[in-house]
Amino acid sequence: MPKASKGDSNGLVYMLMPGSNAIFMYDPIQAQTLSFVRDPRIIWPDSAFIAEDGYIYVNINQLPHMLGLNNGTDLRTYSAVILRAKLPRNGSKIISG
Repeated sequence: MPKASKGDSNGLVYMLMPGSNAIFMYDPIQAQTLSFVRDPRIIWPDSAFIAEDGYIYVNINQLPHMLGLNNGTDLRTYSAVILRAKLPRNGSKIISG
């Protein structure tokens, strides 16, 4: 189940998939969901922003590494990370006029 979704100027919808360490995209023209980015650093994607520069920015937190979920051991190695990925097909933020 996706945590959040955002769409781009090509109509592609991006879904944050914390259980898969990934971002998926849904293409409504092809009626397919495809893997867009997989990376072990995508621990728990918290939110996403599609920008006019043609990138999706994803805030990553380390919720599953907190001490309450790891028998009292804090496994976090950094406080927060923002990752970005270039959108396919020269996609960008949807700008309403």
